Amino acid sequence: MHEPEDANNSASPESNNVEVTTPSTTSPERTKTDDASPDAPVKREKTAAQRAAAARKRARRMARMRPAEEVSEALIERFPLAFFKDSRARQPLAVGIHVQLAEAVGNEFHKLELQRFLNNYAHSLGYLHSLADKKPRVNLQGEATDEVITGEMASEARKQIDEIQTKRAARG
Repeated sequence: MHEPEDANNSASPESNNVEVTTPSTTSPERTKTDDASPDAPVKREKTAAQRAAAARKRARRMARMRPAEEVSEALIERFPLAFFKDSRARQPLAVGIHVQLAEAVGNEFHKLELQRFLNNYAHSLGYLHSLADKKPRVNLQGEATDEVITGEMASEARKQIDEIQTKRAARG
């Protein structure tokens, strides 16, 4: 990976395969973005070795994490009014609950464990049905919040439900 020459030329990944740097570190293999500004970021594709190293790093990090079921059971037990094992009992969670959850558990769970749990939880059929039915959002204490589920959110949830059911029907 390209090391910045000075503090003003820092590199930050824009995606898994693209690195963004300032124009002063350009070389022939890089291309400028559509922005014609001299300060516009420059994109450079990561090499196969860099992608492989990133994949190994992700695999090591995932290997250190607890199984998803263990994390799920612990969080459902700790926050019984917000999280439910029974998918049909699930309610939409408050916007930004990931921040509240991270603060509440401290260092007990890794950030990626919490992300994986919330992603799995929020993509379950029961959770999507509660969004589609516009049930009230709840915080970690199970209290309803004043956040409103819009018609667009509900229709997107219905679309995701249809996609899941279509995939399940195709599998038999």
